[in-house]
Amino acid sequence: MKIDSGIIKMLIVVVAVTIIAALILRHVMEKKGLYEPSQKVETSVEETSEETVDDEETKEDDNESKAVSVGNGYEKISADKAVSENTCVQVEKILTEVVDDGKGNQELKYTSYYMSDVNLTALSDSTADYTQCITEDGFDDSKIEKVSFADAFGFSYQGCTDMAEFFELARKSSGFDYDMTDASYDEEKYELMKEESYEFNGDCSILYSMLGDMDYDRLIQSTCYYSLSELEDGTKYPTMFTAIAQYVKGDITYTKTAYLGFSYYKEGETGGCGCGSDSGCGTCEEESCEGTDGCCSDSDSACPSCGGVGGCTEDCTGNCCK
Repeated sequence: MKIDSGIIKMLIVVVAVTIIAALILRHVMEKKGLYEPSQKVETSVEETSEETVDDEETKEDDNESKAVSVGNGYEKISADKAVSENTCVQVEKILTEVVDDGKGNQELKYTSYYMSDVNLTALSDSTADYTQCITEDGFDDSKIEKVSFADAFGFSYQGCTDMAEFFELARKSSGFDYDMTDASYDEEKYELMKEESYEFNGDCSILYSMLGDMDYDRLIQSTCYYSLSELEDGTKYPTMFTAIAQYVKGDITYTKTAYLGFSYYKEGETGGCGCGSDSGCGTCEEESCEGTDGCCSDSDSACPSCGGVGGCTEDCTGNCCK
């Protein structure tokens, strides 16, 4: 179904609001010491090549290992290998709904917001429900609820052998289960947001759960897509999935979005760098926090109660600070 560019831009803005809100929540949590910034897979943003790929060469590509190459795509084998070099992942799943009465009044509601930090080596996780934390007055950390990973994300990772397997289970269990190689490069989204994204050419099951048995008058659109990040060596890998379902009932327009995000890192890379540090540090060999940007010795985990970057406060607990 063809829709005009105005609607496309509006939907992109809705998704951007969802992602930006997620980043704002993460920032607030970091400030409150409720979230440990970890050393993520390093990415670099590069302009997508607009080289035209010969049709015959495209047909010869292995469909199981490559996404469509119009936007330069990614190679699944290389992406899986890069992802599997990591032992830990922070994964987020967010569902939102925007209600527009057509009179300039819009209301954004978070229907669910789950975040988990998973260690595949230890087969352990820290999972929480932040849905009720986002209020009109800001962020209320007293409403954080600890939940099981399976309840939040709909599957168990206990049998996963590597991060690539975890990724596949997570995306499919969250309803982004269509063939990733059957997708089209979203050039307009790149031009607007400098984000390399691909729209699934078929429906993911998340769309059916978002629409359910809704009795709407008109369906504006239902779309799923994924976005890529890039390593310094040029390897691209999927890090974000988004679904949009927008429909009209009476005079009200409903826009539902689903977001699934991955941020990978290696076990121990935080190295006790919790002391207010905004960046990771590889090891903790220093005798004190000074000179290591908050990295402290004799600790294997972050210490969110510590003070500002480059030093520790007296109330720092545990072994985080010397």
